[in-house]
Amino acid sequence: PGAPDGGLLAGLGGLINRFQESGQSDIIKSWIGTGQNLPISASQLGSVLGPTVIKALAAKTGLSEQELTAQLSQILPGVVDKLTPNGQLPTHS
Repeated sequence: PGAPDGGLLAGLGGLINRFQESGQSDIIKSWIGTGQNLPISASQLGSVLGPTVIKALAAKTGLSEQELTAQLSQILPGVVDKLTPNGQLPTHS
């Protein structure tokens, strides 16, 4: 059985798509690029990820949806930054 929402976000590419679709591509580009990471608020992140993903992640972690988005908004910029050390998406090679 597949995870909800296509493996929650179907990886980094899915996350980037969510940011682009919600009009937050400048933020995700700053995390991927080599410059300063722009901040994201918990409410912005909630809008980007959407209620289905937020509910699923909250259920998996045992956090409230508010706690989850607050913590993710602090952690996610650094995670994406570390996953893209050269300012580019990792490749399979």
